[in-house]
Amino acid sequence: MTEVNASEQPASTLPDGEYAIAEILGHRTLIGRVTEVERFGSKLMAIEPILAGKLLPPVLIGGGSIYQFTPCSKERAAERAPTEEYYLPVSIRAALPPSALPAPSLDDLADDIDAIVDECSCIGPVLDTDCPIHGDIPF
Repeated sequence: MTEVNASEQPASTLPDGEYAIAEILGHRTLIGRVTEVERFGSKLMAIEPILAGKLLPPVLIGGGSIYQFTPCSKERAAERAPTEEYYLPVSIRAALPPSALPAPSLDDLADDIDAIVDECSCIGPVLDTDCPIHGDIPF
């Protein structure tokens, strides 16, 4: 995973609007741009969570699920927002398109490649039928 410092999340890249830190039922904290919407005959809070300096698709929260609502500037929201997807609630992470996730670092990619190479029992261009990586390839 790539970690982005708050200084690398310029608030100027975020659109204008009302920003807040919202504590939600289920011990979840969301930071992002908020609006009030009406859906299903009820007023809801639509919050576009910030992840690594970008707004994600809106999440709708019922008013009775909000424990605390702290309005803040977009600069403060950008500074306090999560930089890694694992800081977001599972329900939000599950709906993220791959393009919304931060790119992996070169070190992470190198570690992944090293792990695969360590598992491979092939020697050079000769594929081993017992290799856990290439064993399913028909010879």
